[in-house]
Amino acid sequence: TVAGSGDLYGPLNMMLAAENLSLGMFTKAAGFNLDLDGSVSLTAKITGNSYDPIVHADLISNGKGKDATFDTLQGNFDLKDGIVKVNDIFVERTVGEKTYRASAKGNVPLSAMMARDPSELNDSEQLDVTLKLDEADLSLLPVLSDFVAWAMGPMQGELKITGTAANPRVNGTISILDGTTKIKNVKSLIEHMNMTLNFTGNRMTVERFDGNIGSGTYKLEGGFGFAGLAPTDYDFKFIADKLQIKSTFYEGPLSMEFQFNEAEFFRDRRLPKLAGHIDLDNCQITVPSIPESDDELPHLMLDVKLNLGDKVHFYSPYLYDMKLTGMAHFEGTTQHPKSSGTISVKRGGTLNYLKTIFKIREGEALFNQFDSFFPSLLFDAEAKLTQAKVFLHLDGTLNNMNFTLTSSPEMTQEEIMQLLTLRDAYQKNGETELDAQDIL
Repeated sequence: TVAGSGDLYGPLNMMLAAENLSLGMFTKAAGFNLDLDGSVSLTAKITGNSYDPIVHADLISNGKGKDATFDTLQGNFDLKDGIVKVNDIFVERTVGEKTYRASAKGNVPLSAMMARDPSELNDSEQLDVTLKLDEADLSLLPVLSDFVAWAMGPMQGELKITGTAANPRVNGTISILDGTTKIKNVKSLIEHMNMTLNFTGNRMTVERFDGNIGSGTYKLEGGFGFAGLAPTDYDFKFIADKLQIKSTFYEGPLSMEFQFNEAEFFRDRRLPKLAGHIDLDNCQITVPSIPESDDELPHLMLDVKLNLGDKVHFYSPYLYDMKLTGMAHFEGTTQHPKSSGTISVKRGGTLNYLKTIFKIREGEALFNQFDSFFPSLLFDAEAKLTQAKVFLHLDGTLNNMNFTLTSSPEMTQEEIMQLLTLRDAYQKNGETELDAQDIL
């Protein structure tokens, strides 16, 4: 509702009130892809005049449902002389008997939202906002990421933000001590999370970033600059040693080492580069289907190796059961990858085709496709049935496979298909002896 009066070229005296607005409407309008479930109430008193209004506004939002990512979001603002004064804005969440809170306050001049270079403005025209996390907790993390089921652990720190919206200066430290996080669809927890990030002007440096997944450990080091809002001079190194992963698609130790920095791509053009290796052994992998997505991968240079030991179990109860070994190497870029290497199936593996278990005699995935991460597949397998021995030959790419069936004694493709689907009910010369189960 709106009440009061206003002159387009003169004084203003108005009251605005809104209740039970969707919180998602505000996050999407602000450019944040966050699916937050909650309602917002807003009141504002507008006085002054049209060319220099004075506004006092109060905002309050409550999360909804037992899985809400926060309990309360509340803010109190004043606009006068072209400066938004953030008297207080905070988000709270109660876990057990303790309430966690992150808050901010300070001045946001409208000039700082429009200017690009802080040198164009004097100190009073620049941002002057303080973010406090001393009462915060990792339980607020699901607000920022759809991949996080829940998180807990104390956060500390204070950040002072100056400059302009397009070119901020950030000073201070953020830290986490002994936190725990649960990733969706992953049973194992990320535990003993410790982090200290230092901000000095337009650079962030990782002082500490480590933790455990099971008995395995991980560690991140490095930092980046942010001249404007674009990252610059980034250089990170990530090492994971035998992380104990338990999920629906992977179970076992996972080790890797990666370097992420900027490298020369072509002449004067530079791109981010991801280089390193992933080592798999004593693990079980299940890939139920090829993921489908219209989202493009970020444009990166690659130098990534995938190393498979002798005890990598590739398993799906309805599709395949095989032990893999070998190596794949991905170079080029994410848009134009260059793949090489071979992953082989060890003897004793099986494929399930037309409800028939075929024993694999030979199987390989050859990473030789142009501009593709998908390998070429070559499999030969056989199944012994009462009436015949059936041979399965499989070739093609992972997303476009061809199946060929032959038999001994020799039969047509149609006869082999009938034999595999009808089994004991199948008889030669096109005759069958079907019972109710066969028909079903």
